[in-house]
Amino acid sequence: MSRRLRGEAWALAAILALGAALRLYAIGRHGLWQDEIGSVFHARAPGSLLDPLSGHAPLYYLALRAWLDLGQHVPGGQAEGSEGWVRSLSAVFGLLLVVAVHRAARSDFGPDLALLAAFFAAASPVLVWASREARAYSLLNLCVFAAWRAALRAQASGRLLHWTAYSVAATAALYTHYYAPFLLVAVAAAWLVTARPRGVAGMLPFVVATLVAVAAFAPWLPLMLRGQQGLETLFWEIRGDATRNTFPLKTFLVLLGRSDPAHAFGAMLEALVPGRFTWASLLVLAPMLGAAWRWGRRERRTRRLLAWGALAVVPLLLVLVASQWKALLVGSRYVTLASACLSAIGAAAAALLGGRRAAAVVGCFGAASLLAVQPLYRVPPSEIREATRYLDGHSAPGDCVGVVSNKAFCYTYYARQPRPVYDLPWEVPAVGRRVERSSSLHDRGVRPEDVPAIASFFSACRTTWILYNEETSWGVDMGAAVLRRGLLGSGFRILEERRFTDTRLEAYVPAGAGTGGPHPR
Repeated sequence: MSRRLRGEAWALAAILALGAALRLYAIGRHGLWQDEIGSVFHARAPGSLLDPLSGHAPLYYLALRAWLDLGQHVPGGQAEGSEGWVRSLSAVFGLLLVVAVHRAARSDFGPDLALLAAFFAAASPVLVWASREARAYSLLNLCVFAAWRAALRAQASGRLLHWTAYSVAATAALYTHYYAPFLLVAVAAAWLVTARPRGVAGMLPFVVATLVAVAAFAPWLPLMLRGQQGLETLFWEIRGDATRNTFPLKTFLVLLGRSDPAHAFGAMLEALVPGRFTWASLLVLAPMLGAAWRWGRRERRTRRLLAWGALAVVPLLLVLVASQWKALLVGSRYVTLASACLSAIGAAAAALLGGRRAAAVVGCFGAASLLAVQPLYRVPPSEIREATRYLDGHSAPGDCVGVVSNKAFCYTYYARQPRPVYDLPWEVPAVGRRVERSSSLHDRGVRPEDVPAIASFFSACRTTWILYNEETSWGVDMGAAVLRRGLLGSGFRILEERRFTDTRLEAYVPAGAGTGGPHPR
């Protein structure tokens, strides 16, 4: 027994080493994209979260603030502001989730299958992706998973300490992300499947512990509701553009197909049959679920498997149903917990094969995962950093910067030699219409009637650099072409234009100006 436990510990250590390598390799290679930069701004100024239109729960940003402070004490003193350090907090949460998956699967299915589940979670491209972004999703997954396991342990022991742990984890989830209620409803469903409480009396402790979590979140609830009301017009506009020509069933299949382990095999098949990623994943997922069910019936563990499946699938269904009548966005990031839950189901499917065939499946999954995560290392999610550094090196005193799509904070974050920067069109005083953060995307974009005021405003600048970070936002044209044509029609000359993946940079000089323009330092 002692040798077996040591072997299991070494195997888990190897799996965690693999998970850490996948999450930390080249984690700081690419610059932060706009939402990650927003995370840093909120972490450094937590008071900004009290603005309802920030749209964010506070816990992750408070944790990130502490993490940034810790980075100041890392030997060398350079970690605190680096991309790698900023993102590595999510990697820590992601690795803790792998440990939690192992412990939960060991309790439900035994040590061998637990190691398989931990391997699938550690190598999951979706969970690696969530662990390499300075966003709240990795922490959300950990909190929700912890709440589920604490509720099961509390039901088994009946101890107040364990019910308190469930309440704390559920409260932490609510303070991490506003989509947590959907996942906590799934926790309730998974708990009911496994615990099988007898009557109202059997459910009462769970209900009371849940109400304690809701009461703990109540002080923040008015702020969340005001923010949702203020953003409702914007969200309906985004939802209309993001989901055009789609329908709920298709969206559900897409989200399910982007969950591991099927996602990894789908990515491998995508290399052979381009453009069929979702359907390739679903073709893998269907037999995987069937094999897992057969294993569960053989081992009399179907109820446990159903609980893991409920935690994976119920949030997808709830988000889709809610999005039909409420201003909610639907995206893969919000439901990445599905991959952690399907890891145990995938392990059960592999266990049914047994021996060499199971080893072959695990090996293929590892190879497919390595293939699927390659874009995370090679393809930058954004090149706002590169565009800003280029502007630093080629601009001069007297130059101005105009930013389309309300992304001035992205420029100021990376600028080493900041120039006067203006969000267009709302920071040009002479623009004759009111534009605010709560305005719709169409109203935030540059319109033809805004161009004369913008051109007049920038005519006093030596060179005007226009930085387009996302010329379209959620499918809405932010007016890049309108601004470009308007400036040229107003007599401005374009001196240079460069493309940096999601960011476009253009340099203009006003009519009658000298050579001016970019001068490399």
